[in-house]
Amino acid sequence: MSKRPTLLQHFRSFAYQNNITDFDVALEYFSVFGGTGWDVDTSKSVDELIKEKVLSNYEALHKGVVNFTHGNGLYH
Repeated sequence: MSKRPTLLQHFRSFAYQNNITDFDVALEYFSVFGGTGWDVDTSKSVDELIKEKVLSNYEALHKGVVNFTHGNGLYH
């Protein structure tokens, strides 16, 4: 048996961490922010959070992706 968490376990953890009880809301936000480890404020729209968490930090995020992929353009 794999020691890695399943997608369902990641989803449950995301919903619990962000105190989301509505399945549809949890799925919407998880589909964008799942796996990031970021706290998600569901009183804000997904668009607002993308601007706040992704676009405003684009350079740092891009640098992290480049480091992680060793600059291989196939991955980004």
